[in-house]
Amino acid sequence: MMNQTLPSGLKLTFLFSTLGGLGFALASMAVPALVASLSGLPGKDLPVYQQAGAAILGYSVASFLCWRATSWEQIRIPMIFGLTFSALSGLGAFYYVVLQGVATPALIVVLLFSVVLAAALAYYLWSYSSKQG
Repeated sequence: MMNQTLPSGLKLTFLFSTLGGLGFALASMAVPALVASLSGLPGKDLPVYQQAGAAILGYSVASFLCWRATSWEQIRIPMIFGLTFSALSGLGAFYYVVLQGVATPALIVVLLFSVVLAAALAYYLWSYSSKQG
């Protein structure tokens, strides 16, 4: 399994992650006030939005490199990072959307994106680890 081709669904997951992450990252860095407004959050600390955008940009680069990778050894650690990042992002969005009632379109998109990405990464990590014995 180690030298087999990566599943096409996993490659698609990385592409989805790369493109979605780029959108969030570039918007957060270039127009943080707009991102804050669309999120329904105060936006008093715009540099924090820009720093978060930079972190997401780094994650997007990692996702792009995983998309280009050819073996499980090249993607295992970035996948664990991606799963952790997207699961915690989903929890944060869930907190605002569901528990705090800040159900703005931007936060709903973040929630859905994070949940879908976390589920896909968890599925492929679990599938791979179960085949390894």
